[in-house]
Amino acid sequence: MGNQEEDEGSSSTKLSGFSGETTAPNESPPCKKKALDALFGDSFTQRERKSTSETARAEVIRYRAKDALPLTENAMKWWRSQEKELPVLSTLAKRYVCIPGTSVPAERVFISTMVCCAAWGCSNRSEKAVRMYGFPADMERRKKWLAQADFEANQFVMTKNFKSRLRPDAIPTIFVHRPVVKKRRAPAPRCTPSPFQRLREKRDEDTQRRESDSEEREDMAREERQGQVDGLADLERECVLSLDEMVITPSVELHMLTGKLYGDVTLPGHTGVATHDCVFMLAGNTTRWKQVVAYHYIGNSTKGAEYKPIITEIIERAASIGLHVLDVTPNQAMWKSFGVDHTKTSVPHPTTPDRCLYFMPDVPHLVKNLKSALVRGQVLTIPEYVVNKENLPSNEVSVVPIKDLLSFQEGMAFKLAPHLSVAAIEPSHFEKIKVGPALNVFSKATSAGLKYMVQQENRPLSYLTTAWFLEQVDHWFDLMSSRHPITALSRVKMEEYEKAIIFLQDFIHLFHGMKIGHKGVWKPVQTGVIMATKSVLGIQEEMLERGHRFVLTSRFTQDCLENTFSCVRSKNPIPTPVEFHHALRIISVGQFLTTIRSGSYQEDDSSFLADFLDTVKQNVTPSVRVEQLMVENRTAPDLTKTEKCILFHLAGYIVHKLTRFANICGKCKTATRHTDDNPAGDNSILVNLRV
Repeated sequence: MGNQEEDEGSSSTKLSGFSGETTAPNESPPCKKKALDALFGDSFTQRERKSTSETARAEVIRYRAKDALPLTENAMKWWRSQEKELPVLSTLAKRYVCIPGTSVPAERVFISTMVCCAAWGCSNRSEKAVRMYGFPADMERRKKWLAQADFEANQFVMTKNFKSRLRPDAIPTIFVHRPVVKKRRAPAPRCTPSPFQRLREKRDEDTQRRESDSEEREDMAREERQGQVDGLADLERECVLSLDEMVITPSVELHMLTGKLYGDVTLPGHTGVATHDCVFMLAGNTTRWKQVVAYHYIGNSTKGAEYKPIITEIIERAASIGLHVLDVTPNQAMWKSFGVDHTKTSVPHPTTPDRCLYFMPDVPHLVKNLKSALVRGQVLTIPEYVVNKENLPSNEVSVVPIKDLLSFQEGMAFKLAPHLSVAAIEPSHFEKIKVGPALNVFSKATSAGLKYMVQQENRPLSYLTTAWFLEQVDHWFDLMSSRHPITALSRVKMEEYEKAIIFLQDFIHLFHGMKIGHKGVWKPVQTGVIMATKSVLGIQEEMLERGHRFVLTSRFTQDCLENTFSCVRSKNPIPTPVEFHHALRIISVGQFLTTIRSGSYQEDDSSFLADFLDTVKQNVTPSVRVEQLMVENRTAPDLTKTEKCILFHLAGYIVHKLTRFANICGKCKTATRHTDDNPAGDNSILVNLRV
């Protein structure tokens, strides 16, 4: 093959020379082709080679066209996957991306020698044109260096270039030791007191003056209370002791005036930061007076035995000024400490052994607890003898009929139970502590609404059992919290009095045999209802025997104390310990109280025993004038049968109030009465059910 190429080359040269073209003498001969190029040159194309700069520029363009890598991904793994597509950039990235970031200035990384002397107290630095030498590698010499700090002149040698160099065996000999700090002498005592000492003395003087003023005010208040008590009759000196708790903000605060800390638990036998306060109040049974006598900061849980000596002391001190505590309204923790329960509701009186000291749970609290058990879905099972006696269709009381009544009257202009709302059945945290929603459930209006739905709306007969129970609880609450002589327990009308006593006794038997919940276990609300009813029966009998004409049972509840709490919470719903102390102190000395509309209890009409700042109120009888109204003949709106019955009831209520308090002629009164000549018609169904 080689020979063939030479022949072809020579022949071609000859042909070139034959054609008249000659080769220059200095021109190099053409390059010979390789054998592979001669055989396969036409089948392969040679790839054009790019420069390094063009390759890098193309990689940068492709790199910028790619999407940004999320911060959660690993950058090194991504560059490893791009080695084939971006070979140059991936090599650079592996070299520089792996360097960790640092907050140290970059110059310090490249400094191999010290920039300052390591000896303690030496201020030589390289900036001062002082040469710095590193520690030797020899460990023996290094130990000697660490004990010294600087070099003397004989430790240096002169080189051939006339430069000073440290000798190989040089050892530092100059050392600057740490200076010894001398203790400062105590200053000589001054002849004049310091400003802090004068401030401390002034604060002590102010504290002593305030304590003396406080004692004087307490003496004045004690004399005023004694004067108020001396002006009371013997029957007016009987009172009730109420105590209840209120939530406060857990904190320990410094009283700036007295310099005392408030917020720690003060109840004996307990420690920690207080979360509640327990207030003790005396209130009259026959006359309208009340007075806060003590309070304690307490925690979330307390021992009932610790209250017994406090209550006994309050009763004894009240007896020392002429007051007789007839009843105590305690919490459940105190029952066991005095040995009382639903079978025994009184103990011998501490100051008058021939009389009894009664313990009566708060009736509004019991109503709220009973409503809570009902709305939580617990079924109340009535005893069989009560079912047979009252001819009830079933023995179960549940919240299902009440919810059905709510859905039935939803959207109606006139409602069967106008005060019943969804908030009473599904209460929030703050709605649970209010008595009003509970009383709206246990009311005659709700009971009459259930009866109406059974008669007119074809509801199950089992609704009548729930209606009967709601009416019983409503009547029991009226007797246990009477505020007017007409509804009070009195022997003036013996027939009504005996009916009331029989009803209360039957109510005790009802809760003795009633079961709450599917398991039917005994509940604290049953104990409370029985204790309260038995205590009222015992108290009313003792008071009537001692000469009282009637007994207002509302005086034995905690309404007076709850209204005081509402006044305390008027500025801050959850006061701090110091805020509670200030508010209760102002109220206790007789500051005029106004009714709080957002209170959780009913209004209390009692005045404070030491009421210095109250003004005398004049009773003004409003004049009632009835004018004749000219009503045009208008077409009555389209109302359903239920709405007509409700409207008939409302109109009858208004007419009844007008005929009772206004001067109306006999003809108009006769026109409003139900007689054979003037029948009421079918619209009086609701009126008959609510009678």
